[in-house]
Amino acid sequence: MRIESLHIDKFGKLRSFDLAFPEGLTIVRGDNESGKTTILAFLRAMLYGLNGKSASIAQNDRRKYMPWGETSMGGSLRLTDGRTAWEIARVFGQTKKQDTLRVTDLASGEAVELPAGDEPGRVLLGVDEAVFADTLYVSARGSRPSGDGAALTDKIRNLVGTGSEDVDLKSVLDRLRAAKNAIAPRVKDKGQLAAVQREQDEVQRALLASAQEQQELARLRERVQALSDAPSPAASRATAASRSALRERIAEKERAALRLADYRRQVDALDARIAALEAQALPEKAPAPAGRAAAASRATAASRAPELLFLALALLVSAASVACGLLFTNYAFAGLIATAGLSVLYMRAKDAREAAEEAPAAAAPEAGRELAAARRERAMYVQQSERLAGQIAQMEAAIEAEMAPPDPAQQEALISARVELEALEKRAGDPAALRARLAALKSRESALLQRLAALDMAEQALGEAARERQQGFAPELAGHVERILSRVTAGKYARAAISQSLEISLQPGAGALQPWEFFSGGTVELMYLALRLGLIRMLEKHSGPLPALLDDPFVLLDDARCREALGVLRDAAQAGSQVLLFTCQDRTVLPGANVLELDP
Repeated sequence: MRIESLHIDKFGKLRSFDLAFPEGLTIVRGDNESGKTTILAFLRAMLYGLNGKSASIAQNDRRKYMPWGETSMGGSLRLTDGRTAWEIARVFGQTKKQDTLRVTDLASGEAVELPAGDEPGRVLLGVDEAVFADTLYVSARGSRPSGDGAALTDKIRNLVGTGSEDVDLKSVLDRLRAAKNAIAPRVKDKGQLAAVQREQDEVQRALLASAQEQQELARLRERVQALSDAPSPAASRATAASRSALRERIAEKERAALRLADYRRQVDALDARIAALEAQALPEKAPAPAGRAAAASRATAASRAPELLFLALALLVSAASVACGLLFTNYAFAGLIATAGLSVLYMRAKDAREAAEEAPAAAAPEAGRELAAARRERAMYVQQSERLAGQIAQMEAAIEAEMAPPDPAQQEALISARVELEALEKRAGDPAALRARLAALKSRESALLQRLAALDMAEQALGEAARERQQGFAPELAGHVERILSRVTAGKYARAAISQSLEISLQPGAGALQPWEFFSGGTVELMYLALRLGLIRMLEKHSGPLPALLDDPFVLLDDARCREALGVLRDAAQAGSQVLLFTCQDRTVLPGANVLELDP
């Protein structure tokens, strides 16, 4: 990433100010109070916003750089990675709520949504403000990182190792171990896997109980069927001969019922014929209206009487059938039909006689003879029906006397068996559902075991990667520092050691390593400038070239070391990094470098 240009509407002492930065090493030279520090503060503010919480003007950039008498300030900044260009446009108000920010993709002209809020530098440069301040941005206050060195080390390790300063391998390992612990902790019978296995055991026991219940259900169903089909003890004790004679009597009763039904049909036909003959023979002597109504009433009663008697007899015979057992049900029903039919014929014969007594003699001799013959024939069928009805009644009584009633003990046993069967059917477990649940639990167990194995593999791999990165980070960084220091100091300090908190120790000549506090201010600035350049080099392995912003870091160096340090910066620029050196010293101007002179 490279800074192409900036435009300041108003910021500090600068107004309507433009500055373009060429590639490579660019030296921005200006006398004191020419705006060098203001430009650097503007660059930082465009990338990461302003700190405006402190009451002190020196520590509050919003108050420090707000132009006198103005309520807003801002400008724009353009960056490119060689393929895409972006423009950051910001306006800073008197409070953070009044600030505005827009990042535009210059190729498409569309606004870019920033997940990092008001920190475009975090997205475009790949580092947050803290890392920026301790690596890419060297202020006039010195090269030594001002923040927590250990935290900075962790962030850079994360960036180099994972691509994100917020993704720490240690935290990832902690989450992996937590996930493993949730599945199978060291505590016995705890965790997801143990819970699934306990549930499997419960389902297995339920399946075993269900198998026993299914056997008991089959036994009860067989018992209910046997009790339902078994004859009464009395019926079972009857001899084959007696059972055969009883069946014959029932068949005889059934035949009598068929004859009775035939007599009923004959009576019905004769009733219709008699009515027609009466109308033909006695047209002028039709009954009075009241008489006709009475006759109609009697005719209706006569027509309904057979059905009523049929129903009454049916109930009687059905009761007898239940009492006698299922074996004789059909024969009893046939007797019911016969008895009802005889009763119907009797009632209709009675009505016919009453009607005949009321009717006068036939007016026409021929019709009168036919009417008299029909009445005689009807009376004969009625007489036969009455006699046959009496015979059928006697048959029913005899059959009922021979048939044994049901056994109370047998009926009680049947009811008890049915109740027990119904209760067991309700509480018995469904074997199919239990087997499906067991299969699902086994699948869940398999998935947990696979996940546990995958977590083990991930933990081992990341643990090895973390150890390798931890072991390799400090030596690699120390190597960068050693090469820079050896060059700048002409080999005086050829060996350096860097702690976890980025504290540097140097070995002068053949002596022992000594911490940085034992060295001069110029040497300390030099060693930490070397540290910065080494950190930038390691960051660039992840994110590609980055801009380095330096605010006169060579003030404490002599001319010889200053020239060598400038050579290091030039080499970094030639390797692809953008180096922006802000200085007031003429000695820091290298031949061939891009020099931008600031007009005071």
